[in-house]
Amino acid sequence: MKKNKIIIKFIEALIYVCSYMSCRLSIFIGNRCNNSKVKKFFMSAHALNRFRYCLKKLSNNDVTFLLFEAPDENKILGLSSEETEILNAGLTSGKLLNNDEYLKKAYINNKRCYDFAKTRYKGTKLINNGVYIQSADYKGEYYNVKDGIRKTFYQPVKYKHCIHMYGSCIVRGFGVSDEYTIPSYIQNKLNNKHPELIKVLNYGTGGEAGYEGLINDLKYIQNTEFKKNDIVILVTYHTFTSNLFKKVIKNNYFESSSLFNAPHNFGWWFLNSTIHLNAVGNEVISDYIVESLDSLIIQMSKLNDIEDKNKVVKTGKSTYYSSNKELKEYINYIKRYKIKGNKNIGCIIMNCNPFTYGHKYLIEQAIKKVDYLYIFVVEENRSFFTFDDRINMVKEGVKEFSNITVLPSGQFIISSLTFPEYFDKEDNQDVRIDATNDLRIFGEKIAPALKIKIRFAGEEPIDKITRQYNDAMSTELNKYGIKFICIPRLKHNQDFISASVVRKKMSNYDVADIKELVPNTTYNIIKKYMN
Repeated sequence: MKKNKIIIKFIEALIYVCSYMSCRLSIFIGNRCNNSKVKKFFMSAHALNRFRYCLKKLSNNDVTFLLFEAPDENKILGLSSEETEILNAGLTSGKLLNNDEYLKKAYINNKRCYDFAKTRYKGTKLINNGVYIQSADYKGEYYNVKDGIRKTFYQPVKYKHCIHMYGSCIVRGFGVSDEYTIPSYIQNKLNNKHPELIKVLNYGTGGEAGYEGLINDLKYIQNTEFKKNDIVILVTYHTFTSNLFKKVIKNNYFESSSLFNAPHNFGWWFLNSTIHLNAVGNEVISDYIVESLDSLIIQMSKLNDIEDKNKVVKTGKSTYYSSNKELKEYINYIKRYKIKGNKNIGCIIMNCNPFTYGHKYLIEQAIKKVDYLYIFVVEENRSFFTFDDRINMVKEGVKEFSNITVLPSGQFIISSLTFPEYFDKEDNQDVRIDATNDLRIFGEKIAPALKIKIRFAGEEPIDKITRQYNDAMSTELNKYGIKFICIPRLKHNQDFISASVVRKKMSNYDVADIKELVPNTTYNIIKKYMN
């Protein structure tokens, strides 16, 4: 026994070391290895590498990450002979749905879920979007998915933060209707404790077990944009890397198997496995997650109370800090870069997540129309790339121009204070924006400080939020004597060049394609994210 523990510790140490190798190399070796144990080893290394990468991204954006290990029948104490018999039977979904007598027992008189089962779980398909697997969109009586996110019941209309839940079928909700999933239970419980504070989103997938499923969830997290102080929860199967994950994440790793140890008083709690739970099992897990979140959410609530009292007041159509101190400090800062003389001065505001040839083309076209150009890089740190990396990409990408200054945008140009919809646009394309505050601050305070008379932007054929912002600039900026010029976007192989396309190609390690879309100075920064 002692010898086996030593061997396991040695293998874990090797995995830990190998996890620092390139993801591409570990995938290459794992996919081409016929030996299942060796393949498992390199898939573990790849999973741990990607796990650390996700943690870094979330940490850079001030997002809290929690990992919950799904119930493991081998760790649950006191399973009854009847429970053991069902688990050992290995009921497939088809056998489960054909066994009406057991279905009635498994659903414990829950008519909604039983009726959903009689539809044979209609609509529960998965699709591959080219980067990761997600739930296919579907609209029905018991099961609803939009943009890969399953419907969560009881979501508040007003909220300040989101809990993003990822994982296998235990998160998506195998065999239960929308209102009985773990995210729906969590939402309902949080509404009672902290009204209008948190919205819960269900990104659960399922369909892939073991490392493939875990790696898919991590890819999904990597390709999601989060807000500051959001929470990401991953509920996953037990894997060989669980001990290593615990070491990396420390106190934010939770195990749920003991919740189902005998004796308990909640009765039958699963369908055909310990990760396919009925409504009872889902509520037990959700109680545990809410309890684990309690201190974190209380702290979050207190911070929001302080911010609500001290941070923002609305005056007329403009939103300013109560003392205006921060705005004055920012104006004094940018005035250091004011150009002397009577020159035609323009500006561009860019996020550059990352900086592409499309951004550079826009700059090249703009600089032809003015004597001097300011580029403001969105400073809010809620993008895939950190602000430091994004502004460095721009500075390196425009070094050849002597009549350009690159500046941080501060808190008053496209920020959560002036334009919060910008940072949720991938999830809320149909929302109607109000950019009045953002453009008024720019027109009244920022543009005069640098004598900016022209503002440029790229034409937006795809993103509805950015297109609305462009429309607002075309009508609002002239009130402040500023001309707005919209420049057609650059294409590559008949498709528009966009930063979102580059990010997707990063997930697939499409190096050749990426190099065609970004300057070398950008690619040098991208490499450290891919590695």
